Amino acid sequence: MSEYVEALRGRVRRARLSLALALEEKDAYAVAAAQDELDDAVRLARSAGVDVGEIGDEEGARW
Repeated sequence: MSEYVEALRGRVRRARLSLALALEEKDAYAVAAAQDELDDAVRLARSAGVDVGEIGDEEGARW
């Protein structure tokens, strides 16, 4: 896997984690910011042909 693809996958993974944490904290601003970051990360990854469906699941994520 190329470094670029791995960087995209890492960005999606971190964004999903941030969103999950913001939801747990019930912080509306943090949820909105994390959702925006996740949307951007997923859009960019998909435009590069990266499947983002399983990213994060391999680490036991709750999303």
